[in-house]
Amino acid sequence: MIVFSCVECGQSLQALESNAGKKARCKCGAVSPIPLASSMGSNAPSDSAWAPPASPAYATADGNPVDYQAERFPASSAAKFDEMDLPATPVPSSAAYGAPAAAPVAAAPATTGPDLTAVLWGVGLMILSVVWFFGALAAGRIFFYPPILFIIGLFKVITGLFRK
Repeated sequence: MIVFSCVECGQSLQALESNAGKKARCKCGAVSPIPLASSMGSNAPSDSAWAPPASPAYATADGNPVDYQAERFPASSAAKFDEMDLPATPVPSSAAYGAPAAAPVAAAPATTGPDLTAVLWGVGLMILSVVWFFGALAAGRIFFYPPILFIIGLFKVITGLFRK
């Protein structure tokens, strides 16, 4: 394991020895070169407790080992990927895709006073409940739904009148 410092912020960074000579990106966004293992000096740990897992090797019918990871990821493509310096790019705006930028939305004016829509709904529920109750009473029936509907309408009127 190679331990080195970021060139911008000085944060301690770690890299595998196989990545010596390549570049690493710090959390601050700066790109620092990974020093060679021989140039690390005395601050490199000589006995590392962690080792990268070895890729599983399998034998073919004739007894030769086959490394399936090497087959799937050739060394040439891995080297190209490791040498790339991918900058952190911001998310493009909608204007980048040809769409016009959205106009800023003005804040809705703060309304105070009664909510007339709620009051009208409440009054309508109360009228419906009274007509239902007396219509059923004239037919010789009694339902318990109209009083509940009346209370809901009354609650709607009160909350509509005293809205903040």
